[in-house]
Amino acid sequence: MMKRTAVCLIIIISLLIPSVFALELPEPVIIAKSDSAKYNSVAFDGTTVAWIEYGLNDDNTLSGSIKKFDINSGRQETVIADPSGKFSLEISGDRYVWSDQRGIFYYDDSSNLLTYLYSVNKQHSPVIDDNIIVWEEKTRNHSFLRMYDVSTGEYRDVVEESEPGHNYYLPAISGDRLVFIDKNTVTSEISLVFCNLTTKSLTDVSGMPFIYQPPAIDGDVVVWVGRYNDNYSIWMYNISSGEKRPVAPSDEYQMYPDICGNNIVWGCYGQSGQNVRDGGDIWLYDIAADVSKMISPDGENQDFPRASENYVVWTDRHGSAHDVYLFNIPGSSDIISYSGRNTGVHSSPTPFPTPDTKVRYYSKISEGKTEWYSLSPSEESDRISFEIRWKNSDDEISLSVVSPDNSIWHFSDEDDLKNDSAIRMTVSGINSGYYTKGEWTIAVTGDVISDSNSHYDICWY
Repeated sequence: MMKRTAVCLIIIISLLIPSVFALELPEPVIIAKSDSAKYNSVAFDGTTVAWIEYGLNDDNTLSGSIKKFDINSGRQETVIADPSGKFSLEISGDRYVWSDQRGIFYYDDSSNLLTYLYSVNKQHSPVIDDNIIVWEEKTRNHSFLRMYDVSTGEYRDVVEESEPGHNYYLPAISGDRLVFIDKNTVTSEISLVFCNLTTKSLTDVSGMPFIYQPPAIDGDVVVWVGRYNDNYSIWMYNISSGEKRPVAPSDEYQMYPDICGNNIVWGCYGQSGQNVRDGGDIWLYDIAADVSKMISPDGENQDFPRASENYVVWTDRHGSAHDVYLFNIPGSSDIISYSGRNTGVHSSPTPFPTPDTKVRYYSKISEGKTEWYSLSPSEESDRISFEIRWKNSDDEISLSVVSPDNSIWHFSDEDDLKNDSAIRMTVSGINSGYYTKGEWTIAVTGDVISDSNSHYDICWY
């Protein structure tokens, strides 16, 4: 890496004209890589991904720490760490809930307040949305659902007058809408039930197979694993219209569904479920477009997808450990291109911030100054991504990139469609010859600096 300082930018920046082009699916990126097991412990809300990393205490008992990754900042942090076991993690904003397989814990990250929702019964499978927490509570012969309102401190049963023989499991919540599994020990029937928490009304949605999984809900739409032509398939139900149908019928086992807006995700595990033990592929279905596609790398061991906003995360197994991947769902904002002089080369906003695992260079710059960097990308690459971040939101810094064939790009904070004191852009569609002949040059310019200097960091990959 080479760096030098100049008083002004001496290259001539060409006028950049926006154009639109078709994008291939973006590559998922690793946001959490470690030797720790994570299992089905990934939670996702807004732009915060959270998970539990498991390890062993000195006495060989299982312990867990909760980690989070902020998509907007690209930073990973520890939320809470202690020797206790943690399972069934869920989040809503800054609020986290989990079970230690005896009781429910609620943690508010904004106030650093940990609350134990005590009961004499065993408590499992908590879910949270805003102020409402719901979980399973189990006696020796009965399983029922309890809820807690964070704003009022009120506890109550979800189904207040349950009929004999009904046991409730695996709740999922969206606003005042709840779905859960109802096992009738009298008739041996297993059903998916929708509950309006405001009116307390119950609606049977569907029968369930003998081996069932947690459902998911977002707004009007419920998704779950049901049977279709003797295969485990993802189904969806629209609460308002009453429509119920399989999402993307196939002859392969589909499991672990989740939903956010128009996006439904799940894992696919082969024609007879032979890949369930080793992991499968992650699929995405767009309800509005009525299109499904595989979004994970082929041949990997992936499980437990979660969707939020325009992102999907999942775990990837290797031995007893699990990495966490992040995928950006292409949308209209991702196909805006700012072209350089070479018509075969495009630039577009990078789908998400760069994880802190990438090498960064730290510096500071004053107004009117330019700092220079050079790099030689790998010959195998077909794109280069750049990210520069600065601390003071009042400052304006620009990034200029020159390729070996003298194509020029000039980027400001506005060009990546997010005004967040950062520039994240990807140059793609480049002929491999550009990578093998010469170096790329990067210029960082302090356009408007409110203090004597502005601290920034930069990386490329």
